[in-house]
Amino acid sequence: MLEQVKDARAAVDTEYAAERPKIDAIERLIDFRIAQGITQAEVARRMGVPPPRVSVLESKPWDATWERIHTYARALGADFVLMFPPFESRLEAKIGDTGVNVDAVGTKLRELAALLEPLTHT
Repeated sequence: MLEQVKDARAAVDTEYAAERPKIDAIERLIDFRIAQGITQAEVARRMGVPPPRVSVLESKPWDATWERIHTYARALGADFVLMFPPFESRLEAKIGDTGVNVDAVGTKLRELAALLEPLTHT
């Protein structure tokens, strides 16, 4: 029974970690909205959606698409850029002494980031 509880908890933790970037993004945008004195109703008007949609977006960010979050940010007049953190240090910490060339992996990740960079300006 304890193992089942541990497995269930691990699954929830994994799901939460996967959605954490969306939650963080919405939390920062809500702070920005409030600091600017913009109401949810005004954001909804700017987005062209009913006000309850903004309320749901803010209260359940894990259900939002990145496109919807981008639209929300634009309605606030905020620039929205999806950035990827550097992976080299995390790889090194996880890989340890397995013989993997962390520098080569980091180079490939930078190459991938360079390929994805034009997509952030669309």
